[in-house]
Amino acid sequence: MPARPFDTFRDRVRVALGPGGGNMEPMQTLLRQMVFAAGDRDYHWADVVLGAKLWGDWEDLAEEVRQGLACVKRLEDGDEELNPDLVSAAADEFRYERDLVSAQEMEAWLHRWGLTP
Repeated sequence: MPARPFDTFRDRVRVALGPGGGNMEPMQTLLRQMVFAAGDRDYHWADVVLGAKLWGDWEDLAEEVRQGLACVKRLEDGDEELNPDLVSAAADEFRYERDLVSAQEMEAWLHRWGLTP
């Protein structure tokens, strides 16, 4: 029986990454991470991305990312400065929404996502 288009993990990663250039190793590492299991099958971030693309949710996320990057560029290019109190409040909200109360929990979360404090 011939393999279906997304039977191999390599196929799922290839589709999730899409066309692009540059150093893709960090993204490939992330896409290989298991997210959950159902029955005897493990699902990875590549499966989540592929599902989002197939179900039409990926473009919404991509648009949010584009808008966020445009905001960062505007801030970097302009004379505006962020209000430190608002930044602190947003950081607190982010942490508490994810139950990252202690500094150690926050650092572990950042490490898990390959980020630095």
